[in-house]
Amino acid sequence: MSLCDSSRSGRQRRSVSGRDPPRGGGDHSDDPRVDTVHIAWTAHLPLATMSARPYGADRRTMTQRSNDLGHAAALLGVLSTPRRLDLLATIVRRQASGADCSLGAVATAMDSSQQALAKDLVRLQECGLLTIESGGVSADLSVLRSAADAVGETLPITPHLAIDPDLARFFSHGRLVTVPFDADLQRRIAKVLVRLLPLDVEMSEAEVNDLLGQVHPDHALLRRLLVDERLVTRHASAGYRRVRAG
Repeated sequence: MSLCDSSRSGRQRRSVSGRDPPRGGGDHSDDPRVDTVHIAWTAHLPLATMSARPYGADRRTMTQRSNDLGHAAALLGVLSTPRRLDLLATIVRRQASGADCSLGAVATAMDSSQQALAKDLVRLQECGLLTIESGGVSADLSVLRSAADAVGETLPITPHLAIDPDLARFFSHGRLVTVPFDADLQRRIAKVLVRLLPLDVEMSEAEVNDLLGQVHPDHALLRRLLVDERLVTRHASAGYRRVRAG
């Protein structure tokens, strides 16, 4: 089994720490909330993110997401070797310029031999980054874009942007990169951001900051925005609470 293939084997029922996921006391096998906690534990995702998803979520979807993340991690692992990264970059440059991409030409360009590059070529091919044919070798960087998309799908804000897709232009890779001056746009962004906070839970300022910090370094700015838009209530003694939509 190759490095990339092994990463696609799916999640195990135990966490990487070796501990069993928390199930609570008693028999709750039919309680979908327990399953949500279990998935959050084994996938190492924030429980607040998981709670925003409907109970009874498609397990196949969760497994596919885990597999995609595993493949993305494997790609990073493959490219973490400088020689392998240099090999891919050399092929991409030669391919873009129309230069000879035969194995011999690539080896010569890297001041190496085909035999010395064989193992790295196979690793890159196994992950879909290269195609090796009799006429030479070609690179496909769309695999990296797909991996980036797979990671993006797991970020806390991604599912919430579905309620107002137009706001995606203000985000990049799960981070809010621009806070617009327009009051209406700020209000719409606030309605998306507040979904990062759980309902019916009193939170300290630090807890709110931690959740909002997932999308922007200035969590204080976002916290004030939620309060100003009356999406979050603030009480000096009790902390913060998300307001239920009317």
